[in-house]
Amino acid sequence: MIFDITTSDLAYKWLQETLDISGKNVIKDYIIKCNNDLDCFIDRHLNTIKAIDMNSIEFVVFHVTSNSNQCIEIKQHGIKNLQKVLAETSQLNLFLDNLGFKFDIQNKKMIYKGKIYNIDYESYKNKKETLTFQEEKLKDIARKIYFDHQVNGFFFSKDIFKYGTEIDKRPEFLLTLSAFNSSLDYLGNSWSEIGKGYVVKYKAKLSQFEYYTFYNDIHDYLNDSQTEWMQLKKWMFSYAIDCNFSNLYSDIYAYMKPVMDILPEQIIECIPVEEWR
Repeated sequence: MIFDITTSDLAYKWLQETLDISGKNVIKDYIIKCNNDLDCFIDRHLNTIKAIDMNSIEFVVFHVTSNSNQCIEIKQHGIKNLQKVLAETSQLNLFLDNLGFKFDIQNKKMIYKGKIYNIDYESYKNKKETLTFQEEKLKDIARKIYFDHQVNGFFFSKDIFKYGTEIDKRPEFLLTLSAFNSSLDYLGNSWSEIGKGYVVKYKAKLSQFEYYTFYNDIHDYLNDSQTEWMQLKKWMFSYAIDCNFSNLYSDIYAYMKPVMDILPEQIIECIPVEEWR
């Protein structure tokens, strides 16, 4: 079963197929019989909702990226976390290598034009002395590589161009890296000159997501796993209904586990960013 709320039409389709009712009855049940009350709507379809097997659900996520090869690398190798992208042969790694950057991920070192820099995030975070300007920037780079390196995306976004960091034009990591030295301000522009923005839709199982994608804390996640996932199912229906009736105004983020790659067979499609929606 596919859970897709990337558009209102797809959310509408999911509600009809999951509850095995017509679109007319979705509207009738929620608006007329339940007066826009989610708990009432869930109670009306409780047996069907309880019977949903969460292990069979594939959540649709979209990841915004940019590249110069029409997503060929992604279609062949999937989407990998930042550590792997910097450690393996990749378009981004080759781009940075040509500019004098190399990364030793295992030993937590960054080499720039022959000079070696420490990018051990924990060492900077635990340092008692005040960090220098350069150390602050190295800490930011280290944080991105060792703490915030997982694949992220959206279940829904009303406008990806308002996200704030122009992720459709260049990797966010280049923004972090360009702050290391004023002479590197050109990094983002250099990438955008050769790259083109894409929205990559993929599907993933519940086990691939970090718990905080859906829950406030780990205890909620563990408790819900023992109670037929009703909290998560309510999350799904709440957002599907709001999306269906165009009542979603904020981005809904998807956080993958750092160890998880998005495999080629999970990729649904790659859409040029200007064609999205």
